[in-house]
Amino acid sequence: MDTSRAATASSSTRTEGPAVLLERARQVGASSVLVTDELSDRVDAVLAAPHTPTGMTAEALTGIVVADALVQSVATADADRAVESSHELTALRARLGY
Repeated sequence: MDTSRAATASSSTRTEGPAVLLERARQVGASSVLVTDELSDRVDAVLAAPHTPTGMTAEALTGIVVADALVQSVATADADRAVESSHELTALRARLGY
C-alpha cells in the first residue's frame, strides 16, 4: 500500500462518516484501511479491532488506538501533505455536521 495516498476511517457502527471518507479516498485514488470490528466490504485492507471480551475498556478503544497509530505513521511520512489533508478532512466533517 502506498502510504502517501492512504485514507483511514474508524467506526464500530454503520454511519455516514466512514462512507463519505471512503468515497473521498476513491475520488483521490487513495488506498483505504478500515479499523473495525464489523465493516470490511468496501476497503482495500482491514485491521480487525475486536471489542474486548472482558468489557473492561471502552468498546471503541482498540479501534481508536490502532487508527491513531496508523494516522501518526502516515502523517510522519509527509508532514506538509498531512496538514493539507487535515484541512480537507475538516471540510468533510463540516459537510457531515461535525
